[in-house]
Amino acid sequence: MSNDNMTTAAELRELANQQPDSPEAIVGFAKQLFNMTCVQDEAGTKAAVEELGKLAEQHPEYTAVTVRFAQGLFNLTCVQDETGAMATIEELSKLADRYSDYEEVVAALAQGLVNLANRQDEAGTRTTVSKLRKLANEHPNNEVIAVSLAYGLVDLANKQDESGALTAVKKLKKLANQHPDNQMLVVTLAYGLADLASKQNEAGAKDAVAKLRILADRHPHLPELVVELAKGLVNLANQQNEKGATATVAKLRKLADLHPGSAEIIVALAFGLFDLACKQDAEAAEVTVAELRELSHRHPGNEEVLIRFINGLVVLANKQGEANAEATVAELQELAEQYPALFKGNYH
Repeated sequence: MSNDNMTTAAELRELANQQPDSPEAIVGFAKQLFNMTCVQDEAGTKAAVEELGKLAEQHPEYTAVTVRFAQGLFNLTCVQDETGAMATIEELSKLADRYSDYEEVVAALAQGLVNLANRQDEAGTRTTVSKLRKLANEHPNNEVIAVSLAYGLVDLANKQDESGALTAVKKLKKLANQHPDNQMLVVTLAYGLADLASKQNEAGAKDAVAKLRILADRHPHLPELVVELAKGLVNLANQQNEKGATATVAKLRKLADLHPGSAEIIVALAFGLFDLACKQDAEAAEVTVAELRELSHRHPGNEEVLIRFINGLVVLANKQGEANAEATVAELQELAEQYPALFKGNYH
């Protein structure tokens, strides 16, 4: 902890000791310690959590203190590696077993399990998701746990092949149907569909994109769905020939026109254009790279778009051949002088 935070904690601890029967003093101390867990490195967070643990043991009668302790443990998993997070999850599990009727404590355990899953390989993540599913079954009305399970399923799907990802999407859909008013479950379903599209052949990716479009049309107030639709379209284009990719890029272009303020959709369009250029002959690729150039100029602060434009020029130069690539190479050299870090070790 910083010296300022330690001083504040010491003052609050003294106040709490002076007023052992004052809920305000005890809860105030717990709140301050919890706030410390939100802004510090692992060592500082761990120290604050240890103080919270002592306070929770001393005052089991105060629900708010126990909840803050659980939430502090969750915050600790945010800054730990897999080994550290596993140890913290063990402590959270014991706390949740002891206070199983405290929904906020069990929810903190679920959120901590999501952090652990993010740091694990596929096998570890599968085990962690099983624990999340068990919690969700035991607490069917806890929306935080339901969303945590959904995030765990998405993380697991990201580490799996098509078959595993397809199974995860089915579970995500079932979860969303069980909680029809929970918008985050709709969003996580979209995450799963976009990931699934990246692992499928053209027919499968088309089906995933169609489902993403239905979700986006059904929930126009959720901008995340349009972004996932754009990502799904990019994944579809990757599986298509030039003709199919041309039609898919047209859909990406339309999305970008409808959502000009979405940097993520602009990036998706850039990826789609680059993929299309790779499938075209030199003459057609020159037109596509020109569109990438214009996109980069319209979004000068978007490095991802710039990188796709540079990559597009490299592809174009290779298609043009040494005799016809002079202007393209000259443009690449000019960009290399402007953005040397982007070229370092990537282009020869």
